[in-house]
Amino acid sequence: MLPEQRATFLEQACAGESELRKEVESLQAFGAEASGFIEKPAIEIAAREMAKGQSRGNQSKRWTILIRDVR
Repeated sequence: MLPEQRATFLEQACAGESELRKEVESLQAFGAEASGFIEKPAIEIAAREMAKGQSRGNQSKRWTILIRDVR
C-alpha cells in the first residue's frame, strides 16, 4: 500500500476507534524503523568481525574461535 493511501485506509479500517488507530500507526512506525534489520545473513557479519580479530584466533569471555587456514 502506498503511504499516501494509508491514512484513508486506516480511517475506514479503524472506524473511528482512535486508540486502535494510534496503536496501528505506532506499529507501522516501528516497522519502518526495523526494516532492513537483518538484510545480511548473520554468518557474513560474524565472518567480517572475525576477520578483524587475530589471524590465529579470537577469544571472548567463554569461547575461543580458531581460524584455520585452508590454502
